[in-house]
Amino acid sequence: MKLKIGLETHVQLNTKSKIFCGCRNPVSMEKEPKPNVMVCGVCLGFPGSKPLVNERVLEMALRIATAFGCSIAKETFFSRKTYFYPDMSKNFQITQYEIPLASNGKIEVNGNRIRISRIHMEEDPAKLIHVGGLGGRHVLVDYNRSGIPLVEIVTEPDITSPREARVYLQKLANILEYLGVYDSSSRAIIKSDANISLEGGARVEVKNITGTKDIEQALNYEIVRQKNLLKRGVRVRRATRTWNPDMRATEDMRGKEEEDEYGYIFEPDLPVITLSKKELQHIEKFIPELPEKRLKRFVKEYRLPGKIAESIVSDIGLAELFEEAAKKTESRLAGTWIAGYLKKTLNWNNMKFRDSGIKHEWVT
Repeated sequence: MKLKIGLETHVQLNTKSKIFCGCRNPVSMEKEPKPNVMVCGVCLGFPGSKPLVNERVLEMALRIATAFGCSIAKETFFSRKTYFYPDMSKNFQITQYEIPLASNGKIEVNGNRIRISRIHMEEDPAKLIHVGGLGGRHVLVDYNRSGIPLVEIVTEPDITSPREARVYLQKLANILEYLGVYDSSSRAIIKSDANISLEGGARVEVKNITGTKDIEQALNYEIVRQKNLLKRGVRVRRATRTWNPDMRATEDMRGKEEEDEYGYIFEPDLPVITLSKKELQHIEKFIPELPEKRLKRFVKEYRLPGKIAESIVSDIGLAELFEEAAKKTESRLAGTWIAGYLKKTLNWNNMKFRDSGIKHEWVT
Protein backbone atom coordinates (compact mmCIF):
# COMPACT_ATOMS: atom_id res chain seq x y z
CA MET A 1 0.00 0.00 0.00
CA LYS A 2 1.51 3.31 -1.12
CA LEU A 3 2.46 5.63 1.72
CA LYS A 4 3.17 9.36 1.65
CA ILE A 5 4.68 11.32 4.56
CA GLY A 6 5.62 14.99 4.71
CA LEU A 7 6.78 16.96 7.76
CA GLU A 8 6.28 20.57 8.82
CA THR A 9 8.98 21.10 11.43
CA HIS A 10 9.02 24.12 13.74
CA VAL A 11 12.38 25.00 15.27
CA GLN A 12 12.63 27.38 18.22
CA LEU A 13 15.70 29.56 17.62
CA ASN A 14 18.08 30.36 20.47
CA THR A 15 18.15 34.15 20.07
CA LYS A 16 18.42 36.43 23.09
CA SER A 17 15.13 38.20 22.36
CA LYS A 18 11.83 37.32 20.70
CA ILE A 19 11.13 37.72 16.99
CA PHE A 20 9.03 40.91 16.99
CA CYS A 21 9.81 42.62 20.32
CA GLY A 22 12.55 43.16 22.88
CA CYS A 23 11.24 40.65 25.45
CA ARG A 24 13.80 38.07 26.45
CA ASN A 25 13.49 34.76 24.65
CA PRO A 26 12.65 32.11 27.33
CA VAL A 27 14.50 29.52 25.24
CA SER A 28 17.81 31.23 26.05
CA MET A 29 17.18 31.23 29.81
CA GLU A 30 18.64 28.56 32.10
CA LYS A 31 15.48 28.21 34.18
CA GLU A 32 11.89 28.39 33.03
CA PRO A 33 10.39 31.73 34.15
CA LYS A 34 7.11 32.06 35.99
CA PRO A 35 4.09 32.10 33.67
CA ASN A 36 3.21 35.33 31.86
CA VAL A 37 6.18 37.45 32.99
CA MET A 38 8.23 37.57 29.75
CA VAL A 39 5.59 39.56 27.86
CA CYS A 40 4.83 43.03 26.55
CA GLY A 41 2.18 44.81 24.48
CA VAL A 42 3.52 43.32 21.26
CA CYS A 43 3.46 39.74 22.63
CA LEU A 44 -0.10 40.22 23.82
CA GLY A 45 -1.32 42.20 20.81
CA PHE A 46 -2.34 45.33 22.72
CA PRO A 47 -3.89 48.10 20.59
CA GLY A 48 -1.25 50.47 19.24
CA SER A 49 1.66 48.08 19.75
CA LYS A 50 4.02 47.82 16.76
CA PRO A 51 6.24 44.81 15.97
CA LEU A 52 9.86 45.07 14.81
CA VAL A 53 11.80 42.31 13.05
CA ASN A 54 14.67 40.76 15.00
CA GLU A 55 17.60 40.90 12.54
CA ARG A 56 19.27 37.95 14.24
CA VAL A 57 16.27 35.74 13.42
CA LEU A 58 16.54 36.65 9.74
CA GLU A 59 20.26 35.85 9.77
CA MET A 60 19.68 32.44 11.36
CA ALA A 61 16.89 31.60 8.91
CA LEU A 62 19.16 32.51 6.00
CA ARG A 63 21.88 30.23 7.37
CA ILE A 64 19.41 27.35 7.44
CA ALA A 65 18.17 28.07 3.92
CA THR A 66 21.71 28.30 2.58
CA ALA A 67 22.77 25.05 4.26
CA PHE A 68 19.93 23.18 2.54
CA GLY A 69 20.68 24.65 -0.87
CA CYS A 70 17.42 26.58 -1.10
CA SER A 71 16.50 29.31 -3.55
CA ILE A 72 16.22 32.47 -1.45
CA ALA A 73 13.63 35.09 -2.31
CA LYS A 74 14.96 38.49 -3.36
CA GLU A 75 11.94 40.05 -1.68
CA THR A 76 9.75 38.60 1.04
CA PHE A 77 7.28 39.84 3.62
CA PHE A 78 5.23 38.79 6.63
CA SER A 79 1.52 38.02 6.66
CA ARG A 80 -1.25 37.76 9.22
CA LYS A 81 -2.71 34.28 9.62
CA THR A 82 -6.12 34.89 11.15
CA TYR A 83 -7.57 32.45 13.64
CA PHE A 84 -9.47 32.82 16.90
CA TYR A 85 -7.92 30.75 19.64
CA PRO A 86 -6.65 31.57 23.16
CA ASP A 87 -2.98 30.90 22.29
CA MET A 88 -2.87 34.00 20.06
CA SER A 89 -4.45 36.90 21.94
CA LYS A 90 -4.40 39.30 18.97
CA ASN A 91 -6.39 36.75 16.92
CA PHE A 92 -3.73 36.37 14.25
CA GLN A 93 -0.23 34.93 13.96
CA ILE A 94 2.54 36.81 12.17
CA THR A 95 4.01 34.34 9.70
CA GLN A 96 5.00 34.06 6.04
CA TYR A 97 2.73 32.54 3.44
CA GLU A 98 2.60 34.03 -0.06
CA ILE A 99 6.37 34.40 -0.51
CA PRO A 100 8.43 32.29 1.92
CA LEU A 101 12.00 33.27 2.70
CA ALA A 102 13.33 30.21 0.85
CA SER A 103 12.15 27.26 -1.23
CA ASN A 104 13.31 24.26 -3.29
CA GLY A 105 15.98 22.82 -1.00
CA LYS A 106 16.89 19.23 -0.22
CA ILE A 107 18.39 16.88 2.34
CA GLU A 108 19.75 13.38 1.73
CA VAL A 109 18.68 10.63 4.13
CA ASN A 110 20.18 7.19 3.53
CA GLY A 111 20.31 7.80 -0.20
CA ASN A 112 16.77 9.18 -0.42
CA ARG A 113 16.49 12.79 -1.55
CA ILE A 114 13.88 14.59 0.56
CA ARG A 115 12.81 17.84 -1.03
CA ILE A 116 12.28 20.92 1.15
CA SER A 117 9.43 22.90 -0.36
CA ARG A 118 9.73 26.02 1.82
CA ILE A 119 11.43 27.60 4.82
CA HIS A 120 9.83 30.58 6.53
CA MET A 121 9.90 32.61 9.75
CA GLU A 122 7.03 33.06 12.19
CA GLU A 123 6.18 33.62 15.84
CA ASP A 124 5.34 30.87 18.29
CA PRO A 125 1.89 31.09 19.87
CA ALA A 126 1.31 30.89 23.61
CA LYS A 127 1.45 27.63 25.54
CA LEU A 128 -1.85 25.98 26.45
CA ILE A 129 -1.97 23.79 29.54
CA HIS A 130 -4.98 21.48 29.50
CA VAL A 131 -5.75 20.76 33.14
CA GLY A 132 -7.04 17.22 33.27
CA GLY A 133 -5.97 16.53 29.67
CA LEU A 134 -7.84 17.30 26.44
CA GLY A 135 -11.47 17.84 27.34
CA GLY A 136 -10.53 18.38 30.99
CA ARG A 137 -11.82 20.89 33.50
CA HIS A 138 -10.17 24.02 32.13
CA VAL A 139 -7.22 25.41 30.13
CA LEU A 140 -4.42 27.70 31.34
CA VAL A 141 -2.48 29.99 28.98
CA ASP A 142 1.18 31.00 29.37
CA TYR A 143 2.06 33.86 27.01
CA ASN A 144 5.79 33.64 27.74
CA ARG A 145 6.09 31.43 24.67
CA SER A 146 4.18 33.88 22.49
CA GLY A 147 6.69 35.51 20.15
CA ILE A 148 9.51 32.97 20.46
CA PRO A 149 11.14 32.96 17.00
CA LEU A 150 10.38 29.94 14.85
CA VAL A 151 11.71 28.72 11.56
CA GLU A 152 9.35 26.30 9.85
CA ILE A 153 10.89 23.75 7.49
CA VAL A 154 8.36 22.01 5.23
CA THR A 155 9.14 18.91 3.17
CA GLU A 156 7.45 17.44 0.15
CA PRO A 157 5.77 14.04 0.81
CA ASP A 158 9.03 12.24 -0.01
CA ILE A 159 9.49 10.40 3.30
CA THR A 160 8.83 6.70 2.79
CA SER A 161 8.52 5.31 6.33
CA PRO A 162 8.21 6.29 10.02
CA ARG A 163 11.82 5.17 10.54
CA GLU A 164 13.01 7.47 7.75
CA ALA A 165 11.06 10.36 9.32
CA ARG A 166 12.95 9.76 12.58
CA VAL A 167 16.34 9.69 10.82
CA TYR A 168 15.41 12.85 8.87
CA LEU A 169 14.68 14.75 12.10
CA GLN A 170 17.88 13.49 13.73
CA LYS A 171 19.91 14.67 10.74
CA LEU A 172 18.03 17.98 10.63
CA ALA A 173 18.69 18.68 14.32
CA ASN A 174 22.37 17.82 13.89
CA ILE A 175 22.76 20.26 11.01
CA LEU A 176 20.97 23.01 12.97
CA GLU A 177 23.38 22.52 15.89
CA TYR A 178 26.37 22.81 13.55
CA LEU A 179 24.86 26.04 12.20
CA GLY A 180 24.61 27.42 15.75
CA VAL A 181 20.88 28.20 15.52
CA TYR A 182 19.65 25.42 17.82
CA ASP A 183 20.99 23.80 20.98
CA SER A 184 19.53 20.42 21.91
CA SER A 185 20.72 20.83 25.51
CA SER A 186 18.81 24.11 25.92
CA ARG A 187 15.08 24.54 26.44
CA ALA A 188 14.56 25.03 22.70
CA ILE A 189 12.10 22.60 21.15
CA ILE A 190 11.80 21.05 17.71
CA LYS A 191 8.18 20.14 17.07
CA SER A 192 6.71 18.59 13.93
CA ASP A 193 3.31 18.29 12.30
CA ALA A 194 3.19 15.14 10.18
CA ASN A 195 1.05 14.82 7.07
CA ILE A 196 0.38 11.19 6.20
CA SER A 197 -1.81 9.43 3.68
CA LEU A 198 -2.27 5.86 2.48
CA GLU A 199 -3.39 4.95 -1.00
CA GLY A 200 -7.19 5.14 -1.07
CA GLY A 201 -7.45 7.59 1.82
CA ALA A 202 -7.25 11.34 2.42
CA ARG A 203 -4.34 13.19 3.99
CA VAL A 204 -4.38 13.38 7.79
CA GLU A 205 -2.28 15.87 9.76
CA VAL A 206 -0.93 14.84 13.16
CA LYS A 207 0.11 17.92 15.13
CA ASN A 208 2.45 18.66 18.01
CA ILE A 209 4.91 15.78 17.84
CA THR A 210 8.03 16.52 19.87
CA GLY A 211 11.12 14.36 19.56
CA THR A 212 12.46 11.89 17.03
CA LYS A 213 11.24 8.80 18.88
CA ASP A 214 7.71 10.21 19.08
CA ILE A 215 7.58 10.98 15.35
CA GLU A 216 8.24 7.32 14.54
CA GLN A 217 5.71 6.07 17.09
CA ALA A 218 3.01 8.55 16.04
CA LEU A 219 3.37 7.67 12.36
CA ASN A 220 3.36 3.92 13.06
CA TYR A 221 0.18 4.29 15.08
CA GLU A 222 -1.50 6.40 12.41
CA ILE A 223 -0.57 3.93 9.66
CA VAL A 224 -2.19 1.07 11.59
CA ARG A 225 -5.27 3.18 12.35
CA GLN A 226 -5.78 4.18 8.72
CA LYS A 227 -5.12 0.65 7.42
CA ASN A 228 -7.77 -0.74 9.77
CA LEU A 229 -10.30 1.85 8.56
CA LEU A 230 -9.61 1.03 4.91
CA LYS A 231 -9.87 -2.73 5.55
CA ARG A 232 -13.34 -2.19 7.03
CA GLY A 233 -14.36 -0.12 4.02
CA VAL A 234 -14.46 3.09 6.06
CA ARG A 235 -13.26 6.17 4.23
CA VAL A 236 -10.27 7.98 5.77
CA ARG A 237 -11.36 11.62 5.83
CA ARG A 238 -9.12 14.65 5.82
CA ALA A 239 -8.66 15.70 9.44
CA THR A 240 -6.33 17.14 12.04
CA ARG A 241 -5.30 14.88 14.90
CA THR A 242 -2.94 15.36 17.83
CA TRP A 243 -0.33 13.03 19.29
CA ASN A 244 -0.89 11.97 22.90
CA PRO A 245 2.55 10.79 24.17
CA ASP A 246 1.06 9.36 27.36
CA MET A 247 -1.46 7.18 25.54
CA ARG A 248 0.99 6.56 22.65
CA ALA A 249 -1.88 7.27 20.27
CA THR A 250 -3.23 9.95 17.98
CA GLU A 251 -6.51 11.61 18.95
CA ASP A 252 -9.12 13.44 16.91
CA MET A 253 -8.63 17.21 17.16
CA ARG A 254 -10.79 18.89 14.50
CA GLY A 255 -11.63 18.87 10.82
CA LYS A 256 -8.72 19.82 8.58
CA GLU A 257 -8.70 23.52 7.70
CA GLU A 258 -8.07 24.75 4.19
CA GLU A 259 -5.51 27.56 3.78
CA ASP A 260 -8.25 29.91 2.51
CA GLU A 261 -9.95 29.71 5.90
CA TYR A 262 -7.06 31.56 7.56
CA GLY A 263 -7.69 34.75 5.57
CA TYR A 264 -4.02 35.65 5.05
CA ILE A 265 -3.33 39.34 4.55
CA PHE A 266 -0.10 41.35 4.24
CA GLU A 267 1.27 42.45 7.65
CA PRO A 268 1.04 46.27 7.37
CA ASP A 269 3.20 47.02 10.43
CA LEU A 270 6.32 45.29 9.04
CA PRO A 271 8.36 46.24 5.96
CA VAL A 272 9.13 44.18 2.89
CA ILE A 273 12.49 42.44 3.33
CA THR A 274 14.84 42.92 0.37
CA LEU A 275 17.91 40.71 0.16
CA SER A 276 20.85 41.68 -2.05
CA LYS A 277 23.36 39.29 -3.61
CA LYS A 278 26.05 40.83 -1.40
CA GLU A 279 24.08 40.09 1.76
CA LEU A 280 23.55 36.46 0.74
CA GLN A 281 27.25 36.04 -0.04
CA HIS A 282 28.00 37.42 3.41
CA ILE A 283 25.77 34.72 4.98
CA GLU A 284 27.63 31.99 3.07
CA LYS A 285 30.84 32.93 4.89
CA PHE A 286 29.27 31.84 8.19
CA ILE A 287 28.24 28.36 7.01
CA PRO A 288 30.58 25.94 8.82
CA GLU A 289 31.67 22.50 7.70
CA LEU A 290 28.43 20.55 8.03
CA PRO A 291 28.10 16.99 9.39
CA GLU A 292 27.96 15.18 6.04
CA LYS A 293 31.05 16.92 4.72
CA ARG A 294 32.90 16.41 8.01
CA LEU A 295 31.95 12.71 7.98
CA LYS A 296 33.49 12.23 4.54
CA ARG A 297 36.63 14.11 5.60
CA PHE A 298 37.05 12.02 8.77
CA VAL A 299 36.84 8.83 6.71
CA LYS A 300 39.29 10.08 4.10
CA GLU A 301 41.73 12.10 6.21
CA TYR A 302 41.80 10.02 9.39
CA ARG A 303 40.86 6.67 7.82
CA LEU A 304 38.06 6.11 10.33
CA PRO A 305 35.47 3.39 9.71
CA GLY A 306 32.23 4.93 8.48
CA LYS A 307 30.16 3.96 11.52
CA ILE A 308 32.71 5.42 13.95
CA ALA A 309 32.97 8.65 11.97
CA GLU A 310 29.18 8.90 11.79
CA SER A 311 28.87 8.41 15.54
CA ILE A 312 31.43 11.14 16.27
CA VAL A 313 30.03 13.81 13.92
CA SER A 314 26.51 13.32 15.33
CA ASP A 315 27.69 15.40 18.32
CA ILE A 316 29.54 18.58 17.36
CA GLY A 317 31.31 18.60 20.73
CA LEU A 318 32.70 15.10 20.16
CA ALA A 319 33.75 16.02 16.61
CA GLU A 320 35.77 18.97 17.89
CA LEU A 321 37.29 16.82 20.66
CA PHE A 322 38.32 14.15 18.14
CA GLU A 323 40.07 16.71 15.91
CA GLU A 324 42.22 17.77 18.86
CA ALA A 325 42.89 14.21 20.03
CA ALA A 326 43.87 13.06 16.54
CA LYS A 327 46.71 15.59 16.54
CA LYS A 328 48.30 13.97 19.60
CA THR A 329 47.56 10.27 19.21
CA GLU A 330 46.72 7.65 16.60
CA SER A 331 43.44 8.72 14.98
CA ARG A 332 41.79 5.28 14.94
CA LEU A 333 42.53 4.83 18.65
CA ALA A 334 41.07 8.27 19.42
CA GLY A 335 38.03 7.63 17.24
CA THR A 336 37.31 4.21 18.75
CA TRP A 337 37.60 5.50 22.32
CA ILE A 338 35.46 8.61 21.70
CA ALA A 339 32.75 6.83 19.67
CA GLY A 340 32.79 3.84 22.02
CA TYR A 341 33.53 4.37 25.71
CA LEU A 342 32.90 8.11 25.89
CA LYS A 343 29.77 8.34 23.76
CA LYS A 344 28.19 5.28 25.35
CA THR A 345 28.72 6.85 28.77
CA LEU A 346 27.18 10.12 27.58
CA ASN A 347 24.20 8.29 26.05
CA TRP A 348 23.68 6.32 29.26
CA ASN A 349 23.42 9.62 31.13
CA ASN A 350 21.30 11.21 28.35
CA MET A 351 23.90 13.94 27.93
CA LYS A 352 25.68 15.85 25.17
CA PHE A 353 29.44 16.31 25.41
CA ARG A 354 29.18 20.08 25.86
CA ASP A 355 27.08 19.57 29.02
CA SER A 356 29.28 16.86 30.53
CA GLY A 357 31.81 19.23 32.10
CA ILE A 358 34.64 17.21 30.55
CA LYS A 359 37.52 19.44 29.47
CA HIS A 360 39.44 18.77 26.26
CA GLU A 361 42.77 18.67 28.07
CA TRP A 362 41.57 15.78 30.23
CA VAL A 363 41.19 13.67 27.10
CA THR A 364 43.82 15.01 24.72
